[in-house]
Amino acid sequence: MNFSLAQNSQGKSDDAGRIAIKAYVPKDLGDLTPKAQKALKGRLERIITKNGIGGSSYDNRFVLTAKIVELSKDKVPTTPPVYNYGLEVTLLVGDAVEGTLFASHVIEVRGAGNTYNSAYMKAIKRIKDRNPEYQDFLDEAKIKIIEYYNSKCDFYLKEAESLTS
Repeated sequence: MNFSLAQNSQGKSDDAGRIAIKAYVPKDLGDLTPKAQKALKGRLERIITKNGIGGSSYDNRFVLTAKIVELSKDKVPTTPPVYNYGLEVTLLVGDAVEGTLFASHVIEVRGAGNTYNSAYMKAIKRIKDRNPEYQDFLDEAKIKIIEYYNSKCDFYLKEAESLTS
């Protein structure tokens, strides 16, 4: 016997519960290969979903993206050679429409491999999706998003009124 319930038993969401954040990786982010871009986007998506802020939205207004700075890059002269990368990854939550930054969080990752590309990929794969600091970072972003739009609410209402008349 199959049945389903149509009512929502979770109650009404607060403002923070309504904010959906999407993962975004720009095409021109450093020396990322298409494979590395895909891996980074996957990491960002897992951070979003593991921290309960994913969701479907008709637009991609609020995004979680990353900025990568190369801290170190070297080749260890062994047989075979080992390539190392040290990366500083800054996670950023912002408004993609207005360009407003709401919160950032910095992590450092290292990777080693048989080539520079494999070392870079291993560094990206070391971005953990279950870091307790992420929850605080993402909660801070949501609070700042709400504060930002609450402070501009009057302007948006006036703009909407003028557009309707």
